[in-house]
Amino acid sequence: GMNLVDAVSHAFATMATGGFSTRNASVGAYNSAYIDWVITAFMLLAGMNFALHYKFLRGDFKPFLRDTELRTYIAIFLVSTLIIALGLYRSGQYGSGANALRYAAFNASSILTTTGFATADYLLWPNASQAMLFALMFIGGCAGSTGGGLKVGRIVTLFKMGLSEMRYLLNPSGVFGVFLDGRYLKKNIVYDIAAMVFLFLVSVIASTLAVASGGYDIMTSLTSTLACLGNIGPGFGRVGPALNYSFFPDYIKAWL
Repeated sequence: GMNLVDAVSHAFATMATGGFSTRNASVGAYNSAYIDWVITAFMLLAGMNFALHYKFLRGDFKPFLRDTELRTYIAIFLVSTLIIALGLYRSGQYGSGANALRYAAFNASSILTTTGFATADYLLWPNASQAMLFALMFIGGCAGSTGGGLKVGRIVTLFKMGLSEMRYLLNPSGVFGVFLDGRYLKKNIVYDIAAMVFLFLVSVIASTLAVASGGYDIMTSLTSTLACLGNIGPGFGRVGPALNYSFFPDYIKAWL
């Protein structure tokens, strides 16, 4: 249902997780389940490590199956999609379960991969579904992908680091390390990741305060910051998927 110019434009915006559409209503303007599912699939592919795609195309399938970051990334997508779809189905907004799943999968994929496309105004969704999308704003795609955000690999590493430190506290005489895909991660690498995430969170707090100085509510201030730091695009509050950033004064636009 797309003409050639729209199809090429959306293909580039999907694989680059850029998110700009040739329509004001984004992908939702086409109201096509087929288009939604195709873009959902390729947003997910764009959020994966391209080194894995290269190996897969050369016939080496094992890394695709064994990569911890990829498995976590897919699990996050599936769980979040099911939670959002359940909320939409129970609210009856889209009639059938298939439609609820379609809208949930597209928007979960869009936020997780930091693409920023939209097919619906999720500010009208149930609170639990909105909360799930909000949580996805902190994650991002995989390392080596076109996605932004903190990256799934960093979050997995910090989670493993937390478990390792708790084991050490319970057994101070033990020797514990952080392993990813069977490889030991040196402590300086883990600490670099922890420092990066810490600086990210400090930046979020500082920027949220800067935006709030213009008199904006906490959700608008926080999610506009997350959307810009994570390269997501839409946020919540006054920067939702059906809105934009034009109302901000010049100094806040410059800051963001």
